[in-house]
Amino acid sequence: MPDFKTSGPIKLRPYDEISHSFKVTVNTSATSKDGFLPYGRTVASATVVATTEAGVAATTACIEGTPSLLTNVITCVLKYPTLLGDGEYHLQFKLILDNAETKEANFHRLFYETV
Repeated sequence: MPDFKTSGPIKLRPYDEISHSFKVTVNTSATSKDGFLPYGRTVASATVVATTEAGVAATTACIEGTPSLLTNVITCVLKYPTLLGDGEYHLQFKLILDNAETKEANFHRLFYETV
């Protein structure tokens, strides 16, 4: 099961700045395995870290401001990383659940390219 319910890769070009929401899925029953979070759990807080494919820190270059959280949906304003340039980037989400359990989720399909 993917970490997020989302629609494929995200592509940005210079001067792009978009708001994108990442929905964290929850198992539909105590015995199912159709979500990322255990049944009945919600995300209480989330932090997002961006890196290049090579592992170079890129959070301030790729994310504008602080991500918001509303009912298991994390919304980030993504922007083109002018100083780092084109390439594939990754987002790592550190989630604290309503029962204080922590989980990590990843999004590996963030592409920046100049035309």
